[in-house]
Amino acid sequence: MVFELRRPGTLAQFSPSHGLFTPVGTWHALGAALLLARNQDKPQLFCRDAVGSGYTAVANATGVRPSPSRLVPLVPPSAGLQKPPADSSSTLGFKFWLHDHPAMDWLGLLPCLPDWDHGMDSQNSAEIWLLRQLQAHPNRTDRWQDANVVVLPLLLKTSLQAASCLNSTHQSRLRTSIASMRAHPAYRRSHGQDHLVLFNYWDAWSAIGPRGSDAYHAFENISFGWHETYDAAWGMANHRYVGKCQVSLPYVEPPQCAALSEEALLRSNRTTSLFFAGASGDFDTDAGCPNVFNHSIRVRQALFGLKGAVTGALLRQTQHNMRYCNTSSACEANFKRRAADDMMHSRYCAVAAGDTPTTGRLFDAIACLCVPVIVADDVQLPFPVTSPIPAAAFGVRLPEATFLRAPSAAMSDVLARRDYAALQQRLLRARRALAYRAAGSRVATLALREAWATCLSQTHSRARSPSEVAKC
Repeated sequence: MVFELRRPGTLAQFSPSHGLFTPVGTWHALGAALLLARNQDKPQLFCRDAVGSGYTAVANATGVRPSPSRLVPLVPPSAGLQKPPADSSSTLGFKFWLHDHPAMDWLGLLPCLPDWDHGMDSQNSAEIWLLRQLQAHPNRTDRWQDANVVVLPLLLKTSLQAASCLNSTHQSRLRTSIASMRAHPAYRRSHGQDHLVLFNYWDAWSAIGPRGSDAYHAFENISFGWHETYDAAWGMANHRYVGKCQVSLPYVEPPQCAALSEEALLRSNRTTSLFFAGASGDFDTDAGCPNVFNHSIRVRQALFGLKGAVTGALLRQTQHNMRYCNTSSACEANFKRRAADDMMHSRYCAVAAGDTPTTGRLFDAIACLCVPVIVADDVQLPFPVTSPIPAAAFGVRLPEATFLRAPSAAMSDVLARRDYAALQQRLLRARRALAYRAAGSRVATLALREAWATCLSQTHSRARSPSEVAKC
């Protein structure tokens, strides 16, 4: 069974046969990770999972037996939680308003994607984690008139992948949301210049539509959070054509490493000197794309060429991660779990570009406290303007040209560094700042600060012309 937590305090159950939620009871929060649900007056305690994003029924003081029921939301909505105490690390210098038109409330789509936090795309589900953080944020205001920034709670990736769900399609949901946005006085106040959408999935063509479409025009003054910005030099850059400006968001870290304490990760027996797993080619860009060949394929082939040359290295060549499991979420979850386990037992993790310069491997390595060796010159680090994290906290930068000139010697020099312990200690700062899953996560705060310092103050668009929006 799948339940939804509705405000204020209504418990609804999802019917797969009808594709709808029906109210069946009530709920209230007992803390950040515990809640009490009453399904037809039968009480049941639910506790947030240590690994993953759901809730599990547990035995409680009333003697109610545990059940296999699952609650979809990551944390109870903000109406059932107290806002965290305000301090300089968690607050902003401005107020924001989460658009509250019902057409933009897409959290109810999650039951149509029961594996949203388990497959390869879970790293691109920042929109869900960020929305949950913003719902309970101390700088959130319930009045749009009091807000400096309007955050549109559109779960574009979720809606795209949910497809036909709850008697609607992605395109119909998008059209209805755009109409409600345009009709609201908050939009007319500045024609959307103070609006923001947080979304780190790469497929903008499908999620928003082609250049010149109604959705394109609706979003042309709006800023976006994305996995990369307009400055991304190459790759699957089909996000460059939309919106006024973009902020680079971190990828979502793997639950296996996120669930472990810093102490446990620092004590981990790291017997592997260097880890890298991935494809050596077969990318989604055109076969003749020069940048993907020069920055991705050459570097990866050189990494796999280190087999036998670097003592203790684990270099595992696989198919492209979008084809390895042929859309099986269980296979993808095992694939990610295996990689996280290898990272937990490795001292250094190589980070190479793929279809795009920026890659989830960097954030996986940080979460697992495996010191990244970044062999990707064009990788974009998050929040470069406000700089909450020093560049030294992201590991070691190894220029592509240096590595390709003498792969074994260049990598051996890195692995022989005597400051490994210091590198790992510095990595803790990045891990604490970029962890979506951690209690008290500040990723939403950091994203809004960066957007305020960059995109939201601009009045001109940085979108590229159609001739510049290519995959190479």
